[in-house]
Amino acid sequence: MSQISYISIKDIINEDRMEAEFFCMASKLTSNFIYWKDIIKKIQYWTSDSLNEEKIWYPILRLNEFDWLFIWEPSKYCDLINEKQYKEIQLKKWDVLICRTNWSKEFVGRSAIVMEDQEMWFASYLFRLQPNEKINSETLLVYLNTIPWKQEILKYKMVSNQANFSPAKFNKIKIPNINTDIQQEVSEIVQTAYNKKQKSKQLYQEAEDLLLTELWLKGHTISHTLTFSTTKKAVDEAWRYDADYFQPKYDELIEKIENYKWGWEQLINLTTYINNWNQPPYSENWNIKFFSQKWIKDKWIDYSFLESTEEPMVESSFFDEEKNKPSLVSKWDILYYSVWANLWYCHTYLADEKIAVWSFINIIRTDTSKFDSIAMWVILNSMIWRMQADRDKSWVAQPYIYAKNLRKFKIPLINPQLQKEISDKIKESFKLRNESKELLEQAKKMVEDEIEKE
Repeated sequence: MSQISYISIKDIINEDRMEAEFFCMASKLTSNFIYWKDIIKKIQYWTSDSLNEEKIWYPILRLNEFDWLFIWEPSKYCDLINEKQYKEIQLKKWDVLICRTNWSKEFVGRSAIVMEDQEMWFASYLFRLQPNEKINSETLLVYLNTIPWKQEILKYKMVSNQANFSPAKFNKIKIPNINTDIQQEVSEIVQTAYNKKQKSKQLYQEAEDLLLTELWLKGHTISHTLTFSTTKKAVDEAWRYDADYFQPKYDELIEKIENYKWGWEQLINLTTYINNWNQPPYSENWNIKFFSQKWIKDKWIDYSFLESTEEPMVESSFFDEEKNKPSLVSKWDILYYSVWANLWYCHTYLADEKIAVWSFINIIRTDTSKFDSIAMWVILNSMIWRMQADRDKSWVAQPYIYAKNLRKFKIPLINPQLQKEISDKIKESFKLRNESKELLEQAKKMVEDEIEKE
């Protein structure tokens, strides 16, 4: 049944909005609230400069490095800023970062907290907020991940080519007035969650260090050579005419793998399946979650896609056909992103729910009778694999690497005991990440319960 509401012209002018939906969305905050303008000590954003991946000058934190509600190390850098600008934008302890614009509307309003001073600054589509004494940063962060905040963002964001939320709107947005005892509890929970996340990160690094130490690659620099030569025979055999393919650094890495004391094997001989798939048909109302490239990060998968209501779905009957069965992703499969800016991001899928994947993601299914799947993932996410991918990638409009190339990559046959040690550390790391997330969910429920008491 249709519904008719009347809005005064005064409200339209005051809000500077004309969409009917805006006036139909009521705030859940009706009594015990204050306005954002009352809690903001500092709010800041800036104009972006071009970024590089060569680690030149200052690291730039992007939305990609939001790690649940915390932050990860940036993979992009900027060399077009001076020291004065850097000091103005440098991230400090208790900064709260909020995404103000994105092509995907569900990412607008996403937030993360800076728990320690950082030698990095932030991308232009984020803004940095520092609250005053009326609310601590941890409680503010948790509120920014509650249902009431998501409703506020849904109401106030603007959508044209992409969704956008202006900090200027903060003057009109409500925020719950949470008592100091609850704020202190939330702060302690967030700190415990952060400690678990840091321990998880440490365990991942320890796992990778075990691998690189075994191969005499830890602390070893394989340098890019400015001048070098190759032979016509090598060019003819490779069917490549781009100079970078013949960089000596790649031969140096391959030599280390081929001289490994326990030998090596091509990836195809250690797996049961390596391929990407044609894009499966999808809709909003089917029953298999669809995993796209935006959920794959440098060192982890963002599993919040499993809870997202914005993601498309694939009809399960698609996988009933014999030819499509291998493309249904299950726990322990490795997902390898093989195109564009995130070329070579890869991770073992560790959730129980089966999923479908985007066509530019290769599925690598380890033969677990020959190699541990998690140890394989650590190899594939290390310089051992990334340098091979960097050499073999193709370029047209964008970099791309094919499954046929991946199958030929060389894998050192580290002994089963070391594989287990690496795998155990990663499993413990994943367990701590989940515990950290559960604690943050606990804090979120505390804040939502406080709001419901109104």
